[in-house]
Amino acid sequence: MVRIAQTDDVDAVVRLYDAVNESYDAPGWGKGVYPTHETVKTAVDNEGLHIFINDGEVLGACILDHEQHPAYALQPWRVTAMDDDVFVVRDFVAHPGYRRRGIGSELLKYSINYARKRGAATIRLSTHATNLPARALYSACGFREISQWTGRAYDDLGIVMTFSVFEYIL
Repeated sequence: MVRIAQTDDVDAVVRLYDAVNESYDAPGWGKGVYPTHETVKTAVDNEGLHIFINDGEVLGACILDHEQHPAYALQPWRVTAMDDDVFVVRDFVAHPGYRRRGIGSELLKYSINYARKRGAATIRLSTHATNLPARALYSACGFREISQWTGRAYDDLGIVMTFSVFEYIL
């Protein structure tokens, strides 16, 4: 089941992100670095955090909102849309012990339906260009890779990375 996260879910979602950070070394991410308790709480308060639950356990999560990275303004999107007509999938994860069991696909299907019901024109997302499993998942779920961009995703870290950018037209 996928639903909007509630205040009671914050600690479980933080544990999920911590489990992901223990198994996947992503620049800018890390236990206690990002996503933090405050990141999760803010997303819950803004009703932007969506979670996949199975048998009462949070096994997947993503933030679904209108916050586009500044680099998105430079991408060759197939759909030109105002910010309110664009949903962005961010901080998308599945529990490392439950990968390849359809959690990511369910979260993406949910995100597509959620955005469609709210009259959005498109959904956008990005991932590290080296994250081949994520790129394959997004493509398999109907997202089209638009481009890649290289730059500082985290200004305070000064880390330069290459990202693959995807779009799903609703």
